[in-house]
Amino acid sequence: MALFTDGLICDQESLREYESSILEVARTEELELTPKLRVAQREIGFEVAAFLQRNGSCYLAPDQSLGNVSVTEPLRHWHALHSLAVIYRDAYFRHLNDRFREKWAEYALLGRQAQHRCFTAGVGIVAQPQPRPDPPTWDLVAGGALPKRVYLMSVATQGDDGASAASEPIVVEADAGKLVRLQLKPCAGNRRWVIYLGNDAESLTKQTPSPLAGGTAWTETPAGLGRDGEAPSPGQRPDVIVRLMNRVDRG
Repeated sequence: MALFTDGLICDQESLREYESSILEVARTEELELTPKLRVAQREIGFEVAAFLQRNGSCYLAPDQSLGNVSVTEPLRHWHALHSLAVIYRDAYFRHLNDRFREKWAEYALLGRQAQHRCFTAGVGIVAQPQPRPDPPTWDLVAGGALPKRVYLMSVATQGDDGASAASEPIVVEADAGKLVRLQLKPCAGNRRWVIYLGNDAESLTKQTPSPLAGGTAWTETPAGLGRDGEAPSPGQRPDVIVRLMNRVDRG
């Protein structure tokens, strides 16, 4: 599972699962959805921090950054509904359109219900959180006989506590007769790098049978992509669940 601070919990496509017309509303009302998603995440972050202070303050990061909070499905559901409430709230105040006010009220109520369910199910805490990394730098080196191709690439760090969430995929364009080479940054502690490549987001698979040490380079094999590896890591599992004055340790 990703961490609360790894990026946006839900994206615009996630909102369409709840409200199929939301993109059309955004275009018509000239609303930028990504900033609203950020506002909604910031607002639920305040609620999560306050909840942890009341129910499990020793599990909240000292700077209250929420960097050790795991994104569980109840938290993802809450963020989607609260984001829609924030969007329709803004849409209503633009023109005082009663239709938008009703949508705002509906999603605000659903969001509060989702918040209650999230806290009842519990907030997941990762004891040693590993943030989602940035993609590494890459270049091309001579070798092999592969044709010109385009890949998506993602990376994650892995240690005894599991793997981080995989980085945002980036596009890598390789010329014919060239191989992709990645420069891997140093890792803290005993963590190492895992590399994922694919022709599209659905085909991303692990290209490193064993994790690689930081500060080294990885070069694509002349045979090209390995397609039998694991899919990108979703992130670390919670070590502790904090719920309404009750703590349940994993296992």
